[in-house]
Amino acid sequence: MIGKPRLDKQYDNMDREFGVEKTKVIRMRINQLIAADTLRDVKLIPQLGLHPLRSKRNGQMSIETIGKYRMIIEPRGDYNLADYRTVKEVEIVEFDVDYHR
Repeated sequence: MIGKPRLDKQYDNMDREFGVEKTKVIRMRINQLIAADTLRDVKLIPQLGLHPLRSKRNGQMSIETIGKYRMIIEPRGDYNLADYRTVKEVEIVEFDVDYHR
């Protein structure tokens, strides 16, 4: 988003780890983040279901990928979460999370 999100080596092995269909959706979400100027742009895409997390994941946000799985992102830099237009950089923390368990 807002430039390229910081990714780790997990991105290189996604097909094997997550399967082709889930990988396709994850990569699409990454591209949507890259194309966004601010987090507000991401919020305006209803299919992403962007929302802040609470409790032990306070400060992180969730984006829907496929089924019950989510991509977890964390805002970086100087921002105010009360105004998503101020978030111009995120880090992808995890790709394939089911935190509803």
